[in-house]
Amino acid sequence: GLHCARSMSTAPPSEDDPSLLIVVLDVHPVLWGGKALDASGSSLDPSTFMEHVQLFLNAYLMLSPQNMLAVIASNPNECVYLYPPSLSSGTSTMSTEGANPASHIIEKYHQLGDSNSTTSPEGSSTNLSAALSLALCYAHRIGNAPRPSGGVVRSRVLAIQMGHDTSAQYIAVMNCIFSAQRQGTIVDGCVLGQPSMFLQQAAALTGGIYLAPSSPHALAPYLMHSFLPDLHARRFLKIPRQLAVDYRASCFCHKTTLAIGYVCSVCLSIFCKTAMTCSTCGTKFALPTIPIRKYDASPSLEHVRTTNKSPHCQPFHDDDV
Repeated sequence: GLHCARSMSTAPPSEDDPSLLIVVLDVHPVLWGGKALDASGSSLDPSTFMEHVQLFLNAYLMLSPQNMLAVIASNPNECVYLYPPSLSSGTSTMSTEGANPASHIIEKYHQLGDSNSTTSPEGSSTNLSAALSLALCYAHRIGNAPRPSGGVVRSRVLAIQMGHDTSAQYIAVMNCIFSAQRQGTIVDGCVLGQPSMFLQQAAALTGGIYLAPSSPHALAPYLMHSFLPDLHARRFLKIPRQLAVDYRASCFCHKTTLAIGYVCSVCLSIFCKTAMTCSTCGTKFALPTIPIRKYDASPSLEHVRTTNKSPHCQPFHDDDV
């Protein structure tokens, strides 16, 4: 886990606290390529998607001069920072990183798309665990950096996902969720494709928002109304809440999603089948045995006594002696 004594605070968020927003963008070239070829008009093409994101980021930076921003692009091959341009500084604000960060993000996005347009396999998914790891490390760095103005940096991660979850990433994603929970970083999820079990659990465990827009082509209003308010403003707003959370897990042996399984009592590893030894920690399980008791089936006066008044057997009591 991450040691984050300075970034964690039990005090409620204040409007004077600086805010750090880390946006994780799913830029899977195969998935977005299919959206671009869809001529039905109900889907969201890559260029329109980035326009909505650019509008949201500009609105966030205009809310307060203390707002800080980081953008991470994730695909099956790599996870890279689109913003800030340089990570050599301890803080990255709009004034220190340039007057128009949104244009820099768009430029870096097009460069990344040109370099990875033909290297991503079709059946792969975005590496969400690596992107969350980068986001949490950056939030930890900014939260522990000395600030002349003081205040506690309130960090949150917004993951905009297009692809589907991969059960092979379950362990890594859950480790990121627990680290974010301990660090005090909220994880929000905006899903444009299939429902995400990972982001549902991340939002539920960290106190974030999980949203699946019914009209992805109108993404900007969803981002503005649900994800633009900071942690302080959310206390006074009626933000969308999850009615149900998919808490299913993936087994450690075959990476299969399951609702009922077997859990190691030592390391809490999950398995889909019984085993004599835990493959994670090596604990040997003692399987329960059914004791065999020998007894005499014939009636005895020591246990049952019959009377002439009733043909049925009556229980034996101590006061009958």
